[in-house]
Amino acid sequence: MNLPLLAMMALSVAHAGQEEERATRDDNVVELSFGYLGQWSDERNRSLELKPTSNDPPFAGAVTDPFLGKPYLGSVLAGPMLEWRGIYKQVRLTAGVRFPFSNFRPSDTAQTVDFGGASHDVVVRSMSLWDFRTGIGFELPFKRVSPFFDVLGDVQTMTTQLAIDGATATYRGRAFSLGGRIGARYQVDHLFLAIAAEATAIGPLRLGGSLQVGLGF
Repeated sequence: MNLPLLAMMALSVAHAGQEEERATRDDNVVELSFGYLGQWSDERNRSLELKPTSNDPPFAGAVTDPFLGKPYLGSVLAGPMLEWRGIYKQVRLTAGVRFPFSNFRPSDTAQTVDFGGASHDVVVRSMSLWDFRTGIGFELPFKRVSPFFDVLGDVQTMTTQLAIDGATATYRGRAFSLGGRIGARYQVDHLFLAIAAEATAIGPLRLGGSLQVGLGF
């Protein structure tokens, strides 16, 4: 066996070792990821309070029925998300923010409700949401692919506006949801792609998933 052939074999073994090393991750990793969420939601399980102004319509603080229909029930949410994660010996600690946007037409929410001894026309003008996410989980790495599971706790903030007989009233409320997420991450050097499905068990009901891309350090 000549010297050039030995050199080529040595380089091939070294390259394979480097690929194997890159395919596995260290025990301690910090991740930063960006992605998109898609969910079906039931936002009725939360308390809302009127944000009083001098232009509020009469009896605006007594309204309840409009918050039981569209878009609070059966709404489709989609939007961006940003997460930071620390992983220590397969234990995952997550913090992040999410900005779900509800897709609905105000005309579909028009209804007539009775309060204050009279009938009133009500339309939902807007619904704005954002979440602060926390999570505790575990992952099981297999070279490039790592299945994972997270227990998620989200502090959810909603601001919504109703038009009552043409006059607007703004309401705001917070809720805490507890749920879970299961998924898998595909690792290529420091870059990874993660896909997951999630659901809540306590608080406003949300069912859906997410797609994220990020860097691990």
